[in-house]
Amino acid sequence: ISSLLSSKNAFIWGQPQEDAFKKIKDKLTSAPCLKLYDVTKPTMISCDASSLGLGAVLLQGEGDEKHPVAYISRTLTSAEKGYANIEREALALTWASDRLKNFLVGKRFTIETDHKPLVPIFKTKHLDDLTPRLQRFRLRMMRYDFDKEWPNKTELPLELRDYYSVRDELCLIEGILMRGNRMIIPANLRNVMLNKLHEGHLGITKTRRRAQCTMWWPNISSDIERKIKGCPTCIQHASNHHEPLLPSTLPDFPWQIVSMDLFKFESHWYLVVVDHFSRFFELAHLQRMRTTDIIRVCKELFSRHGIPTRVCNDSGSQFQPLQSSEFQCFAREWGFATTTSSPHFHQANGAAEAAVKTAKSLLKKNKDD
Repeated sequence: ISSLLSSKNAFIWGQPQEDAFKKIKDKLTSAPCLKLYDVTKPTMISCDASSLGLGAVLLQGEGDEKHPVAYISRTLTSAEKGYANIEREALALTWASDRLKNFLVGKRFTIETDHKPLVPIFKTKHLDDLTPRLQRFRLRMMRYDFDKEWPNKTELPLELRDYYSVRDELCLIEGILMRGNRMIIPANLRNVMLNKLHEGHLGITKTRRRAQCTMWWPNISSDIERKIKGCPTCIQHASNHHEPLLPSTLPDFPWQIVSMDLFKFESHWYLVVVDHFSRFFELAHLQRMRTTDIIRVCKELFSRHGIPTRVCNDSGSQFQPLQSSEFQCFAREWGFATTTSSPHFHQANGAAEAAVKTAKSLLKKNKDD
């Protein structure tokens, strides 16, 4: 709503502005309600700054019985948005004290901030060691008698300490606690979500990457690792890794060079086609081990991804359909070259062999699941 006050913006009151206005009214009329100022009670200012605005609250009381006396906030000017983070935090402190000076002048009070570097700036650091802007902020604060506090993690309730390091990223969206665009999962639902994340029996890295897009909770990374390492299906089908294969020259663009391989699983033949650029592979089930079926699958894949310049395959006996005159004729018509690796040496076609290993693992896990 504040952006509508700028002369550079057209005043358009739409549904987002109406929703924001209703939220403001709800906040103003809901608990905790403001209480009258009492000169006999300890006074505290809690302030904070963001990249868009400043906010502060005047509190009175001790321990867990603090109650709000006044709330203040404002947006940053275009010049203030260019301040360094520590300068914005110092601005919030100075601005809040000036706005609430009628409550503060002549009385000792406490200022609480979550920006720890501000503590020495307003307490012990020499004035000559500060930037000119921070010097001005400190000079403006010399009229007040205050203590500067930085809330310690150990002062928080035990159940909140795990969230302390990410406190600046937390927000509430329609009643749902979020960290950025990731939903924070309650403790009683975490095992359910771990099972959802591991439905495809992917590895630790890929499962973590999947979680990074949707959800978070403290120690989620170690929970995922513990879940996968204790999964009976993953343990049963874990493979022994050999020395890594020597990498081949990376193509200039996706689907410029592809490798093909045929393998049999549970009496069914499958064709795997892997892109050398991205290592993305396609898996197709073959009704029969015929050249015409392989050509049909290749046409479908090349129509989606583009025609490669070179197709690599093994020279084993199961690859006779790819070495047939019919497939070679198809290659000439579609304009790509075919190459074969050394017979009985699967490592020469490493990209396809790695894709076959992954495909077999997924097929086995889905069969056993």
